Amino acid sequence: MSRPSEQALAAKFKLTLVGFYAGMTKSRIQGYVNNIRALNPSIKLGTYVILNEYRDNAAPTDTDYPLVQALTHNGWWARDTATGNKVQWTSAYASWATNPTAYTRADASGRRWPQVKAKFDTDHILGGVTGLDYIYIDQVNNTPWVAGDYMMNGSNQAVNDATVGTAYRKGMASYFNSLRGLNPGKKLIVNAGSLASPEFNKQVEGGFMECQIGKTWSMETWAGWDKAMERYRQEMAQTKAPHDVIFQTCGATADPKLARYGLASAMLEDGYFAYTLHNQLAPAWFDEYDARIGTAAEAPPTAATASGIWMRHYTNGIVLVNPSKTKVATIDIGAGYKHLTGTQDPAVNNGRAERMITLQPRSGMIMVKQ
Repeated sequence: MSRPSEQALAAKFKLTLVGFYAGMTKSRIQGYVNNIRALNPSIKLGTYVILNEYRDNAAPTDTDYPLVQALTHNGWWARDTATGNKVQWTSAYASWATNPTAYTRADASGRRWPQVKAKFDTDHILGGVTGLDYIYIDQVNNTPWVAGDYMMNGSNQAVNDATVGTAYRKGMASYFNSLRGLNPGKKLIVNAGSLASPEFNKQVEGGFMECQIGKTWSMETWAGWDKAMERYRQEMAQTKAPHDVIFQTCGATADPKLARYGLASAMLEDGYFAYTLHNQLAPAWFDEYDARIGTAAEAPPTAATASGIWMRHYTNGIVLVNPSKTKVATIDIGAGYKHLTGTQDPAVNNGRAERMITLQPRSGMIMVKQ
């Protein structure tokens, strides 16, 4: 976000999550926030934090060196009983699992990892920065992702251990509460597999539904579009107002067809949409983002039309999705609609009026009124 072009791109969206970090000064963070807000005063802005894993290679001169020292001194890393080594669910990020549960010992001030991390995040990223609306918490898991001695009883607990799962979620929830107490007025968006548990249900204002479409592990890929949308609706219901749920699609390239499919799916409900390029922080921009479609003119649909296409009317347009993986579908949307006019995919976004719309499998369409 240091380049003006990146800040200008961030400002084009309605809601943007920015990756500030502890090594930045508060004046730099505030400067980036101010620059983005100057370009788009109505934007919703948030920044990234994480609790369930952390790096262990901080140098003594690094801002987070005392935090890493506290993790080690207080026994807040998740460890394997047999070896005593820290555990990690993946080596891709050079980070190690932490233990947020109340089974760990408290520090000299009576705090555990969730409270200490919330204080650190506030001191070095969040506190005193005006113009930040949201705190985005990554990897809010219902259970640990890797086995370890979370109960501190000399034996490893499996990731599906119910007792540890409850304690783990309670630790996550205590992090929520600590962040709220230290940062009044800021809303929470979490990346969670589910918010159905008592510890998470109705406890945060938003959810980030990571790569629901586009990856081999995406829910739409292995469970189907219906299940992905069912989870989307559940997350809308399990968050607090204003229910800022983000439905993400991930692509290897800036693929207009894939983006239309994900965007149209998101617009069947009332959440946000994000398209993310693999291994890139800067988002892509598509012709559909400029569509003057207005606001939803009806409630989210509960069933497909007779054609198999899902449809929702907006005040100045219409949204269509064909979720079938194999079948082409056609629908008569009536007179008065036209395709968008764009440059990325002119075969589709050609500006022409049309009422009989044919959608290929796994595709979406946005039309506007003439």
